[in-house]
Amino acid sequence: MTPSRTLRVVLDTNFLMLPLRFGVDLRSEIGRVLLASFTLATTPAVVDELKRLRTQVRPAEVKDVDFALALTERIDKVDDTLREGEEVDDQLLRIGGDGYIVATTDAELRKRLRARSIPVIFLRQSRYLAVEGLI
Repeated sequence: MTPSRTLRVVLDTNFLMLPLRFGVDLRSEIGRVLLASFTLATTPAVVDELKRLRTQVRPAEVKDVDFALALTERIDKVDDTLREGEEVDDQLLRIGGDGYIVATTDAELRKRLRARSIPVIFLRQSRYLAVEGLI
């Protein structure tokens, strides 16, 4: 990895809620595990998923979703839309194949990313982030 290269990290729905749920400072923790400059992004489909989720969660969880939505306003959006029949996880898998590191706490998505050798950032010990698949 060259020092001048900026890594791109795409955040999924559940990952965006980590700061309030677990007290994780995403920017500092991602910087700690990547040891490189990076940009954070998400997809319009993740934002839509958060908006739908807001209407479905218990009242105590609304603040987590609102925080995640506010965070999406301060990060880049990947210019990509869901393809026909595609779920958000499928989109993130596809985007990961285009050079993004995918940040998720979804065990099934992590397994699919690993199978395709796509780097993934995940939560470890309910407090710290870890990365796998980067050389």
